[in-house]
Amino acid sequence: MAIFARYVLEHLKSNGVEVEGILHQTDNGAEFQATTIKKGKGAFEATIEEFGGIWKRIPPRACTWQSDVEISHRLIEDELYSCETFNTQEEFYGKAFAYQLYFNYHRANRHKIGGKPVDVLKETEPNMNRNVLNLQPILLDSYVKWYNEGGYHVPDSISF
Repeated sequence: MAIFARYVLEHLKSNGVEVEGILHQTDNGAEFQATTIKKGKGAFEATIEEFGGIWKRIPPRACTWQSDVEISHRLIEDELYSCETFNTQEEFYGKAFAYQLYFNYHRANRHKIGGKPVDVLKETEPNMNRNVLNLQPILLDSYVKWYNEGGYHVPDSISF
């Protein structure tokens, strides 16, 4: 999650978003926590703080606090993953990015201002660069080396 947070925050900064002071809200999943062995902050929290942000966990069992994220996951599963086939990694990334562009610029959501994410952006942040909605999918595993500092890490390849 630290890798993804860095990727998103760099994308936001490159599109003119002031990232300092952003409140990052997550559930209580293990992917956001420090380990029980290592004292101090986990990589996710450290990354958020590096960019001047604030991290807040939602209360346990407060499912509706993350409803926008959860419904987007459901829609992606129903409208992309269950309808498309992916023969290569490049094809997956191409279709995933095309779906994201469709979702952000053309797919109406009747429960939101104006219906589409781009309309919500226009309403709430009229001067925001619209390219902020164009975050390209990446393979997070390619960036794990960013966080391989200290602790126990299995090498990239193991030979016997």
